[in-house]
Amino acid sequence: MDSEDSIELDSEEYSPVYFELSELSLNFLEDFFKNEIEVLVFNTNFLQNNGFQYQKDIDFTQLYRFLKVEYNTIYSIDPKVTDALIEKFYRDIEYLFRFYTKFKEKRSNINSVYSNFLNKNGGVASIGQKIFKKDLDNKEIEELDDILKSEFESSFLKEYEEIKSELKRVINTKSYYFDALLWKEARKSRSINDFFKQLVRLNIKSSSDLNIKLFIVQYLNSVDLNHVKNPKWHDYLQKVIKVID
Repeated sequence: MDSEDSIELDSEEYSPVYFELSELSLNFLEDFFKNEIEVLVFNTNFLQNNGFQYQKDIDFTQLYRFLKVEYNTIYSIDPKVTDALIEKFYRDIEYLFRFYTKFKEKRSNINSVYSNFLNKNGGVASIGQKIFKKDLDNKEIEELDDILKSEFESSFLKEYEEIKSELKRVINTKSYYFDALLWKEARKSRSINDFFKQLVRLNIKSSSDLNIKLFIVQYLNSVDLNHVKNPKWHDYLQKVIKVID
């Protein structure tokens, strides 16, 4: 291609190019994040249909280990507390946490995702031919690749962060109501009350003191906070116990 026929990819004349590239990226990402979108729609409908209010005060994505411990502890003391409804609630949360963890792995594989995007669309040269209606030379293909990758990464990160935020909101809300229901039923159990009141170090004065905070405080008291591997997480734990009723 002669120089006079070269395409200036960054000129105003070709600003529609960016729109077309963006459309290509979004169409691919809609399919790439299809499972996440389906899970969000299902769980959002569930929360709305049951009148649950979204929760934002506690980040349960950082408290999953304590949700597991409290459930297993209560079950071991009085299995009758964890009835069919509570067990189903717990299994749903287990699934969501696994799903959320797997979803976050996609963020670290963005280069691989971009390669899949190119393969699905026939490569950079093919994309350029479709958009400009002519073959591009090697230099123009390189320029288009840079622009395309930048546009794709921007679209990917925007979509990823939006889905991540919504998934966290769903998980935090479901976890909040699960935790509240679990302890509501646990407080009715004499075995549960007797068990925790016997643990003098927990200083349980009434059944209203029974909640997830017990397990967080117990954990924090068992570690040397000056020598932990993830201080940010431990800082959050110290903050969250002030929020939990």
